[in-house]
Amino acid sequence: MSHEAPQIYIACLAAYNAGKLHGSWVTVDGDADDLEGEIKKIIATSPEPDAEEWAIHGAT
Repeated sequence: MSHEAPQIYIACLAAYNAGKLHGSWVTVDGDADDLEGEIKKIIATSPEPDAEEWAIHGAT
């Protein structure tokens, strides 16, 4: 049995509400600070000004 680290999709909600998909699949294999850093990168590169909200989506 393989025990791969889970992946989640972090999406920028400001972009989503503007009809754009902006986010990234992130492998969850670090600590909370690593995950927070990935979220900050996604929000910082949002095509929408003043983006700050985000959501996490997963797949099975």
